[in-house]
Amino acid sequence: SVASSGEIQFEVVARASVDAGGALSIQFLNEHLYATRYVIDEERLKAFARSHHNEELNHLINLLRYINRWHSLLGRLVWTVCYHQRRFILTGDEALLKPLPQAEVARELGHHRSHICRAIRHRGISTPHGKYPLSFLCASKEQVILSVAKRYPHWTDQQISDFIFMMHGCRVPRRTVSYHRSKVRRASNC
Repeated sequence: SVASSGEIQFEVVARASVDAGGALSIQFLNEHLYATRYVIDEERLKAFARSHHNEELNHLINLLRYINRWHSLLGRLVWTVCYHQRRFILTGDEALLKPLPQAEVARELGHHRSHICRAIRHRGISTPHGKYPLSFLCASKEQVILSVAKRYPHWTDQQISDFIFMMHGCRVPRRTVSYHRSKVRRASNC
C-alpha cells in the first residue's frame, strides 16, 4: 500500500506494533519478498561452471546473491529501526523518537550508509498511530530535540538534554539544544 507523509510518498512494507509487555511485532505485507531466498547449490554450480565457461552464468549467480542480500537487508533494516523506535511505535509520541542516524543503522547491520539510504527511500511502516516513512524513524538529533521542545515548550535546554539522555542514553549538550531551538525561533520570526 502507498501512503504519504507531507510531500513524501512511500510504500508501506510492514505493520509494526508493541504490546503492553514491550514485545515488538512486525508483519511484512509482502512476506514472500522478504522471506524468499534463492538457494544456490555451490557443488552443482561449480561442476556446471567448469563445463560451461559462460560469463552470463557468473553474472546470473552474482545477481542472485545480490538479491538474497538485498532482501535480507530490507527485512533486517525494518526490524532494527522498529526495535530502536519501539517506544514511539507503542505511543505515537514524537518526543519518544530515539536519535537513530542512518550511519548508526548501517554500522549495526554491517552495510554501507548508501545501501541503507537506498533501502529506506520510499518505504515505510504502518503503526497503530499512523503510517510513517522509515526516513522519519531514522531521526536525527535535531529532529529529536525539536520534537521534545515542541512537546514540552516550557522546559529549559538542560531539561530537554537530560530528558533525551534519560530516555535514550544519548548525550546532547545543552548548547546543541539551544542552537536548534534558536534556529527554529529565527525561522518562525521571518
